Amino acid sequence: TAIHSSLGTSLQAANNRINNAQGHKMTSNDTSFWQKIVDIFRRKKPPKGGRGPICLIVPQRLDDPISQTQGTEELWSLNPVFLWNLEGGEVNKIELLEKGHNEIFWSREVPIGETSLVYDGEPLEPGSSYEWQVIANVPFLMKSISAEFKVMESQKRLPITTKLELLKKDLEKQGADAEKIALEKASYLAQQELWSDVIGEIYKVKNPSATLNREKQKIQSSDYCSPTVTPTSVNPSE
Repeated sequence: TAIHSSLGTSLQAANNRINNAQGHKMTSNDTSFWQKIVDIFRRKKPPKGGRGPICLIVPQRLDDPISQTQGTEELWSLNPVFLWNLEGGEVNKIELLEKGHNEIFWSREVPIGETSLVYDGEPLEPGSSYEWQVIANVPFLMKSISAEFKVMESQKRLPITTKLELLKKDLEKQGADAEKIALEKASYLAQQELWSDVIGEIYKVKNPSATLNREKQKIQSSDYCSPTVTPTSVNPSE
Protein backbone atom coordinates (compact mmCIF):
# COMPACT_ATOMS: atom_id res chain seq x y z
CA THR A 1 0.00 0.00 0.00
CA ALA A 2 1.46 3.38 -0.88
CA ILE A 3 0.97 6.69 0.85
CA HIS A 4 0.36 8.69 -2.31
CA SER A 5 1.21 12.17 -3.50
CA SER A 6 -1.18 13.90 -1.11
CA LEU A 7 1.16 12.88 1.73
CA GLY A 8 4.16 14.42 0.03
CA THR A 9 2.24 17.62 -0.64
CA SER A 10 0.97 18.02 2.92
CA LEU A 11 4.35 17.02 4.36
CA GLN A 12 6.11 19.68 2.29
CA ALA A 13 3.55 22.29 3.28
CA ALA A 14 4.00 21.40 6.94
CA ASN A 15 7.77 21.57 6.59
CA ASN A 16 7.62 24.99 4.95
CA ARG A 17 5.26 26.35 7.59
CA ILE A 18 7.38 25.20 10.50
CA ASN A 19 10.83 25.86 9.09
CA ASN A 20 10.19 29.33 7.70
CA ALA A 21 11.69 30.82 10.86
CA GLN A 22 15.39 30.33 10.21
CA GLY A 23 17.22 28.53 12.95
CA HIS A 24 14.03 27.45 14.72
CA LYS A 25 14.45 24.11 16.48
CA MET A 26 11.22 22.21 16.86
CA THR A 27 10.66 20.63 20.28
CA SER A 28 7.85 18.54 21.69
CA ASN A 29 6.64 21.58 23.64
CA ASP A 30 5.83 23.41 20.41
CA THR A 31 2.28 23.23 19.14
CA SER A 32 3.87 23.08 15.70
CA PHE A 33 5.42 19.71 16.56
CA TRP A 34 2.06 18.09 17.14
CA GLN A 35 0.33 20.03 14.36
CA LYS A 36 2.92 18.85 11.87
CA ILE A 37 2.34 15.21 12.78
CA VAL A 38 -1.44 15.57 12.59
CA ASP A 39 -1.17 17.47 9.29
CA ILE A 40 0.73 14.59 7.72
CA PHE A 41 -2.02 12.12 8.51
CA ARG A 42 -4.97 14.46 7.97
CA ARG A 43 -5.58 14.00 4.28
CA LYS A 44 -7.68 11.81 2.04
CA LYS A 45 -5.88 9.36 -0.18
CA PRO A 46 -6.82 9.45 -3.86
CA PRO A 47 -9.19 6.68 -5.06
CA LYS A 48 -6.37 4.39 -6.16
CA GLY A 49 -4.92 4.65 -2.67
CA GLY A 50 -8.02 3.41 -0.86
CA ARG A 51 -7.66 0.12 0.91
CA GLY A 52 -11.07 -0.61 2.34
CA PRO A 53 -11.99 -0.62 6.01
CA ILE A 54 -8.55 -1.90 7.07
CA CYS A 55 -6.03 0.92 6.92
CA LEU A 56 -2.33 0.36 7.64
CA ILE A 57 -0.88 3.72 8.68
CA VAL A 58 2.82 3.19 9.50
CA PRO A 59 5.29 1.92 8.54
CA GLN A 60 4.46 2.48 4.88
CA ARG A 61 5.98 2.95 1.45
CA LEU A 62 5.96 6.55 0.23
CA ASP A 63 5.32 7.86 -3.28
CA ASP A 64 7.29 10.80 -4.64
CA PRO A 65 4.76 13.62 -5.19
CA ILE A 66 6.68 15.09 -8.14
CA SER A 67 7.74 12.08 -10.21
CA GLN A 68 4.88 9.84 -9.00
CA THR A 69 7.41 7.04 -8.65
CA GLN A 70 7.12 4.70 -5.72
CA GLY A 71 9.81 4.93 -3.08
CA THR A 72 10.39 2.91 0.07
CA GLU A 73 9.75 4.18 3.57
CA GLU A 74 12.95 3.88 5.60
CA LEU A 75 12.94 3.27 9.33
CA TRP A 76 15.68 3.87 11.84
CA SER A 77 14.15 1.58 14.46
CA LEU A 78 14.87 -2.14 14.57
CA ASN A 79 11.69 -2.75 16.58
CA PRO A 80 9.07 -0.51 14.94
CA VAL A 81 5.54 0.27 16.01
CA PHE A 82 2.78 -0.87 13.67
CA LEU A 83 -0.21 1.49 13.61
CA TRP A 84 -3.54 1.02 11.85
CA ASN A 85 -7.14 2.17 11.70
CA LEU A 86 -10.15 -0.04 11.24
CA GLU A 87 -13.80 0.82 10.68
CA GLY A 88 -16.42 -1.41 12.22
CA GLY A 89 -14.33 -4.37 13.30
CA GLU A 90 -11.34 -5.70 15.21
CA VAL A 91 -7.85 -6.69 14.08
CA ASN A 92 -7.13 -10.26 15.19
CA LYS A 93 -3.53 -10.77 14.12
CA ILE A 94 -0.53 -8.94 12.68
CA GLU A 95 2.01 -10.68 10.43
CA LEU A 96 5.49 -9.70 9.22
CA LEU A 97 7.38 -11.08 6.21
CA GLU A 98 10.64 -10.34 4.48
CA LYS A 99 9.96 -8.65 1.15
CA GLY A 100 9.88 -11.22 -1.64
CA HIS A 101 9.30 -14.14 0.75
CA ASN A 102 6.01 -15.87 1.47
CA GLU A 103 7.00 -17.19 4.90
CA ILE A 104 5.64 -15.26 7.89
CA PHE A 105 8.56 -15.03 10.33
CA TRP A 106 6.74 -13.06 13.06
CA SER A 107 3.10 -12.79 14.03
CA ARG A 108 1.16 -11.75 17.11
CA GLU A 109 -2.42 -11.91 18.27
CA VAL A 110 -3.75 -8.40 18.77
CA PRO A 111 -5.58 -7.62 22.03
CA ILE A 112 -9.18 -6.51 21.49
CA GLY A 113 -9.44 -2.79 20.92
CA GLU A 114 -5.74 -2.21 20.20
CA THR A 115 -4.78 -0.17 17.12
CA SER A 116 -1.01 -0.39 17.48
CA LEU A 117 1.56 -3.03 18.34
CA VAL A 118 5.30 -2.90 19.01
CA TYR A 119 7.44 -5.42 17.14
CA ASP A 120 8.99 -7.65 19.81
CA GLY A 121 10.87 -10.24 17.75
CA GLU A 122 14.58 -10.43 16.95
CA PRO A 123 15.86 -6.97 15.89
CA LEU A 124 15.20 -6.34 12.22
CA GLU A 125 18.16 -6.32 9.86
CA PRO A 126 19.55 -2.95 8.70
CA GLY A 127 19.21 -2.63 4.95
CA SER A 128 16.47 -5.25 4.70
CA SER A 129 12.96 -4.70 3.34
CA TYR A 130 9.79 -6.05 4.91
CA GLU A 131 6.05 -6.30 4.39
CA TRP A 132 3.37 -6.39 7.08
CA GLN A 133 -0.32 -7.17 7.04
CA VAL A 134 -3.18 -7.70 9.45
CA ILE A 135 -6.08 -10.12 9.61
CA ALA A 136 -9.29 -8.60 10.89
CA ASN A 137 -12.94 -9.37 11.46
CA VAL A 138 -14.96 -6.61 9.72
CA PRO A 139 -17.30 -8.50 10.34
CA PHE A 140 -16.13 -11.42 8.18
CA LEU A 141 -12.48 -12.42 8.33
CA MET A 142 -10.25 -10.60 5.84
CA LYS A 143 -6.57 -9.94 5.26
CA SER A 144 -5.30 -6.44 4.53
CA ILE A 145 -3.19 -5.58 1.52
CA SER A 146 0.41 -5.58 2.74
CA ALA A 147 2.46 -2.43 3.43
CA GLU A 148 6.17 -2.23 2.64
CA PHE A 149 9.05 -0.61 4.50
CA LYS A 150 12.83 -0.81 4.73
CA VAL A 151 15.22 -0.57 7.67
CA MET A 152 17.97 1.90 6.80
CA GLU A 153 21.53 0.73 6.30
CA SER A 154 23.82 0.53 9.34
CA GLN A 155 26.04 3.38 8.13
CA LYS A 156 23.03 5.66 7.82
CA ARG A 157 21.57 4.56 11.17
CA LEU A 158 24.77 5.19 13.16
CA PRO A 159 24.74 9.01 13.43
CA ILE A 160 21.02 8.95 14.29
CA THR A 161 21.61 6.30 16.96
CA THR A 162 24.51 8.31 18.41
CA LYS A 163 22.46 11.50 18.51
CA LEU A 164 19.51 9.80 20.21
CA GLU A 165 21.75 8.18 22.83
CA LEU A 166 23.40 11.52 23.65
CA LEU A 167 20.02 13.21 23.80
CA LYS A 168 18.71 10.57 26.20
CA LYS A 169 21.76 10.85 28.49
CA ASP A 170 21.51 14.63 28.58
CA LEU A 171 17.81 14.54 29.43
CA GLU A 172 18.35 11.91 32.12
CA LYS A 173 20.93 14.17 33.76
CA GLN A 174 18.28 16.90 33.78
CA GLY A 175 15.86 14.56 35.55
CA ALA A 176 13.49 14.14 32.61
CA ASP A 177 10.97 11.32 32.86
CA ALA A 178 10.49 8.58 30.25
CA GLU A 179 7.70 10.42 28.45
CA LYS A 180 9.71 13.63 28.13
CA ILE A 181 12.68 11.69 26.79
CA ALA A 182 10.52 9.86 24.26
CA LEU A 183 8.94 13.09 23.03
CA GLU A 184 12.28 14.87 22.63
CA LYS A 185 13.60 11.88 20.69
CA ALA A 186 10.45 12.05 18.56
CA SER A 187 11.01 15.76 17.87
CA TYR A 188 14.56 15.01 16.67
CA LEU A 189 13.28 12.21 14.42
CA ALA A 190 10.63 14.58 13.08
CA GLN A 191 13.38 16.97 12.03
CA GLN A 192 14.84 14.06 10.05
CA GLU A 193 11.36 13.41 8.57
CA LEU A 194 11.40 9.84 9.91
CA TRP A 195 7.66 9.76 10.51
CA SER A 196 7.28 6.06 11.29
CA ASP A 197 10.00 6.42 13.93
CA VAL A 198 8.27 9.51 15.33
CA ILE A 199 5.10 7.48 15.74
CA GLY A 200 7.16 4.69 17.28
CA GLU A 201 8.57 6.89 20.03
CA ILE A 202 5.15 8.34 20.81
CA TYR A 203 3.36 4.99 20.97
CA LYS A 204 6.06 3.19 22.97
CA VAL A 205 5.53 5.44 25.99
CA LYS A 206 4.16 3.36 28.86
CA ASN A 207 1.47 4.92 31.03
CA PRO A 208 1.17 8.04 28.85
CA SER A 209 -0.11 11.26 30.36
CA ALA A 210 -3.59 12.55 29.59
CA THR A 211 -2.03 15.18 27.33
CA LEU A 212 -0.12 12.59 25.32
CA ASN A 213 -3.22 10.41 25.02
CA ARG A 214 -5.14 13.36 23.59
CA GLU A 215 -2.43 13.97 21.00
CA LYS A 216 -2.39 10.29 20.05
CA GLN A 217 -6.15 10.40 19.53
CA LYS A 218 -5.68 13.33 17.15
CA ILE A 219 -3.19 11.35 15.10
CA GLN A 220 -5.44 8.32 14.72
CA SER A 221 -8.61 10.32 14.22
CA SER A 222 -7.04 12.16 11.27
CA ASP A 223 -8.65 11.39 7.91
CA TYR A 224 -6.20 8.83 6.62
CA CYS A 225 -8.04 6.31 4.46
CA SER A 226 -10.66 6.28 1.74
CA PRO A 227 -12.62 2.99 1.78
CA THR A 228 -12.67 2.26 -1.93
CA VAL A 229 -11.03 -1.14 -2.35
CA THR A 230 -12.03 -4.25 -0.45
CA PRO A 231 -9.16 -6.32 1.01
CA THR A 232 -8.92 -10.05 0.42
CA SER A 233 -11.19 -12.32 2.46
CA VAL A 234 -9.43 -15.24 4.11
CA ASN A 235 -10.29 -18.65 5.45
CA PRO A 236 -10.22 -18.74 9.28
CA SER A 237 -7.88 -21.71 9.12
CA GLU A 238 -5.20 -19.73 7.26
